[in-house]
Amino acid sequence: MRTVEKMVRMPVCIGQEPLVGNYYTVECKLCGWVGSSEVLTDDCQCTQDEGDRLCLGDTDEIGTDRLLEIVQAMDRRHGESQKAYQQLIEHTNETEQHLDKAAELLEEIVQSGQAYRECTDKGSATGRRVAAVLGYVAQFQPDPHPAEPD
Repeated sequence: MRTVEKMVRMPVCIGQEPLVGNYYTVECKLCGWVGSSEVLTDDCQCTQDEGDRLCLGDTDEIGTDRLLEIVQAMDRRHGESQKAYQQLIEHTNETEQHLDKAAELLEEIVQSGQAYRECTDKGSATGRRVAAVLGYVAQFQPDPHPAEPD
């Protein structure tokens, strides 16, 4: 049997004011803000900043079911971000291990002198590649200025 998850629309912004007195929870139909009715205009319009103006979208009172949906969706998103964060940490650790191994191998090559011989040997594939790179870079180097006579 397959379970179907309902897609829940997440609010873009959640108000920071606590509900006190006769105020209730509202959601803006235009910008998606969720918060206390205390901050609405007299016409129950949203007062969230939208750049250089206010949103002024119409709002609806939301009940506990919608609030529960929002909290559950936020919890799922938090769980997904935690999982993604853990995967990122694991990949970072693996990458660091590969870099450490590469550094060890490079140090072994340098200590053996093999790298220098290969890079300077114009007959080897590595030597030809190094010569090609040096030739390419040389074309961008400034020409040395001849010494001017006094």
